[in-house]
Amino acid sequence: MAGTSIDVAKPRLPPVLDPSFEPAVLYNRAFRAEVRRCGAGRRLAVAVEREGGQVARRDLEVLPADHPAAAANLRYVERLVKFLLWQRGGFRVMVSGAPEIAEALRRLYAPGGARAFDYTFWGETVFARPFTVETRASAEMPAEVAGAAAPLRTDWKGWRLGFDLGASDRKIAVVKDGGLALKPDGEPVLSAEFEWNPKVEKDPRWHYERIMETLRLGEQAVRALDPAGRVTAIGGSSAGIFIGGRPRV
Repeated sequence: MAGTSIDVAKPRLPPVLDPSFEPAVLYNRAFRAEVRRCGAGRRLAVAVEREGGQVARRDLEVLPADHPAAAANLRYVERLVKFLLWQRGGFRVMVSGAPEIAEALRRLYAPGGARAFDYTFWGETVFARPFTVETRASAEMPAEVAGAAAPLRTDWKGWRLGFDLGASDRKIAVVKDGGLALKPDGEPVLSAEFEWNPKVEKDPRWHYERIMETLRLGEQAVRALDPAGRVTAIGGSSAGIFIGGRPRV
């Protein structure tokens, strides 16, 4: 997809370790300038669908098919598709306005194609369904649909624990009545982190015991202030992709 005739400006400060680096922003500016210069840009739309009917859509202009630099269209659109997949996620890519670009994307995002990893990752691994690239008529293109985030409520009462599992440390905090629990002197009841290296530990019991050890510290901190106190909920976070409440990656 490289080697097009689009004249791209060089970075004003080229990186020493990668002097041939071409920032996407400079390529995009050059491409859009060429579309404006030719005066005959084609309207094209790209949409990426993910779970729950959510859709990310971008409307843009590309060069006419007979333009000397028409090969640059694929690079421009493919980079946008790749960005949307890794920004939003998705299992279906829809393209209108340039069937030859849709067909080229279908070959790239396929087993054995240059984007075979993306094809398998977003299809089988993340969404557990086939990854597809479809050619659509303009009237058939879906509109942007943003999923509603779960509402954040802080009006709950009582003691809770929040913990986080990272690659090099684990964290625990005691919260109460919708905020970080504080002692009479204003210091947190418990907000601490501990080093750990879970990657090299293959025994599930080791992970379970370390996590329970962390949660018990939170419970002990609650009981030290409120002997009758009871932890009513525990919230945990972990890196990865969760679809429908299930960890996929």
